[in-house]
Amino acid sequence: MNAEFYDVYRNVRNKYRMATNEDVEDALAEARIALWLSKRRGQTIRCVRAFATCVAQRYVWSAMRRRTKYQYPDGDDCGAWSNLEATVSQLMVYPEHQNHLDAQTVLHESPAHYAEVLRRHYLEGETLEQIAQDIGATAACVRKRHERALNWARKHFKSDKESFKKK
Repeated sequence: MNAEFYDVYRNVRNKYRMATNEDVEDALAEARIALWLSKRRGQTIRCVRAFATCVAQRYVWSAMRRRTKYQYPDGDDCGAWSNLEATVSQLMVYPEHQNHLDAQTVLHESPAHYAEVLRRHYLEGETLEQIAQDIGATAACVRKRHERALNWARKHFKSDKESFKKK
């Protein structure tokens, strides 16, 4: 493992404790591939560690989602997988993983003008003033938009957490 990917490995490992080592290693490989592809395309990535972490976390999240959808059968039929929705038993869910939100989920579900500010500020590492210059708005307007985006995300995902607890 490269020294620059140690922090990415540690972040992904801490966020997804239930993931297997193979999933985390595959996620790091995917991050390396994404960095290589963006370099080949001539794209500039301002914060390489944040980009690699985002790609790795997205990969591990999707791998864990695929894995929790299916379970291995208890019987002698070792060649088949059964769908969890068809089983009667309850799926074990750990609350610390339910409450952890993926940044991409927030960006996909938020309005476009909020998502742009959040993506450029947190994932690309730009200051709010730089964003304001690029979009042709005042710095105060972008700061307020950033504040509203965070409030929107808190409000929107707080209702999702509460609906989880009611079940």
